[in-house]
Amino acid sequence: MPSLYQNILVPTDFTSIAERAVGQAFWLGEKSQGRVVLFHSLPDIRTLVHAATFNARMDLLEGEGEVFIREVSRDSDAKLDKIIFHRGNTSAQLTRETAVGDPYVEIIRAVKKRSHDLVVVGAGNTADWRHRILGGTASRLVRKCPCSVWVVKADSPFPPKKVLVPIDYSNVSHKAMLEAAEICRAASAELHLLHVVDSSDVVDDLLTKIPKGGEMQSEMERFAAQKLVAIEKEFLGDLRVVRHLEWGIPWKVISNRLGESSFDLIAMGTVGRGGVSGLLLGNTAERILTMSPCSVLTVKPDGFQSPID
Repeated sequence: MPSLYQNILVPTDFTSIAERAVGQAFWLGEKSQGRVVLFHSLPDIRTLVHAATFNARMDLLEGEGEVFIREVSRDSDAKLDKIIFHRGNTSAQLTRETAVGDPYVEIIRAVKKRSHDLVVVGAGNTADWRHRILGGTASRLVRKCPCSVWVVKADSPFPPKKVLVPIDYSNVSHKAMLEAAEICRAASAELHLLHVVDSSDVVDDLLTKIPKGGEMQSEMERFAAQKLVAIEKEFLGDLRVVRHLEWGIPWKVISNRLGESSFDLIAMGTVGRGGVSGLLLGNTAERILTMSPCSVLTVKPDGFQSPID
């Protein structure tokens, strides 16, 4: 069973939204006594060149760029150092890094270079979520970052006290469950296991022909319920677990659950049983990302290869 994250990267743009993600990452680092790297990327090279000294510009044009990078990184480094200083005493190992380039690309490069096991990134409220996530840095990280990505919503409390884990018995959903379980242990949180019997997998509208309590439906429910119980006993015996078994279209059922209950976090796999590199699990994870009122932890399968070099 995996331990709580030991090597966390938390990007910041110094906004209040990013500040919540930083706080979440520092909490995780303290719980695991692991390493937390505070990361900032300077994306607009034209502005940086305009503000740089003549010597730094010449180094960028004729040298290896080290002088230029050091000069333009000073302000960012100072801001990152200030955040770390105000954190005070902590059992986590806090460091910082400034890069120059497209934020999501530089984040992924840092993850691959230093083998981070989690990226914690902030997102705004529901209206802002669609703008920032779809086509934004967080969305690209969810799709292409080789490690788990925790998207922290601005109004979602932490540490989480109520965690939802949809499980379809695939390897990646099992991995997401194990990571969520470690978070629940650290936060003394309640874990909710949800399995949806996908009605879209039943051909010829067979579900509508099965009366409530009919033999086929009862057998399918009994089998699914037994699997949930077995998983709980083997992997989650020390946690407070609530099991949910429902019929329907997965993304709709999950969305309804999120809307009806005050979950603080949903954890789910991001590549489906088809195993297509860089793509989300069908439409389920994509839809949940855009509509979830709570923070979202997305987990990659073993062997996932990021397309970013």
